[in-house]
Amino acid sequence: MLSYTEGDLIFQGAESKLYASDFYGTPAVSKVRFEKRFRHRQLDERLRQQRTLREARALARCCRHHIRAPTLYFVDRERCTLCMERIDGATVKEVLDREEARLAAAAPAAAPSPLVAHVLRGLGHVVARMHMADIIHGDLTTCNFLCTATAAQLAALREDAVPPAGIAEALVVIDFGLVQEKTSDEERAVDLYVLEKALLATHNYLEHCAVALVLAGYTEAMVRAAEGGAEADAKAVRNAKNTPKRCGGSRRCARGAKRSMVG
Repeated sequence: MLSYTEGDLIFQGAESKLYASDFYGTPAVSKVRFEKRFRHRQLDERLRQQRTLREARALARCCRHHIRAPTLYFVDRERCTLCMERIDGATVKEVLDREEARLAAAAPAAAPSPLVAHVLRGLGHVVARMHMADIIHGDLTTCNFLCTATAAQLAALREDAVPPAGIAEALVVIDFGLVQEKTSDEERAVDLYVLEKALLATHNYLEHCAVALVLAGYTEAMVRAAEGGAEADAKAVRNAKNTPKRCGGSRRCARGAKRSMVG
């Protein structure tokens, strides 16, 4: 018999509610996709079930490819519910916001610390590993990554002391609610472009370096995988060359669309 209890509401988004839960005595979280009454009842049920199963498959794929994400405990298809591991940690947004506040207090023109560079390159590493596993997240923002590094580890990173595993091992990907089924080079490029726009909109003090550091980490992870044989070599090399270039194409298309809108 399943031993599972649903507790207090933690967060509510546009599509789902997140609850503190207990799974056989282990702290967990439950993500429940709630009914949208403006949609046809049968269509709504089918969409919610499809998205729940798609997210579950993405979490399982992360586990198989050793990408840090919440462990999936069980899926309730009828209730459109996922029960997952509860992971404590600040979001990457909170980490970068704290760095911005620390820099502002130190000196108005102070340069970002090495910690920022390590975190941004780490984001690139994690996204590359997802793409090599054919996972297109669909909603890459700094709110959708947790950082489990301790305060001491973050302090060491400020001094440019990189841990053996790298900061990427302390980053956890969450919220696969918009995960994509298509896995073309174009989809990977759009995924990166979404992250780029999120970084520039949320952390504008990093506008001069954020995109370059993320792409550097992304390419580095792809090339390392190709050289080490961790993935299919031809695929990894192709993606390392093509995806950042296609990201530039996505950027130009978006600018063109903006120009046409304003005339």
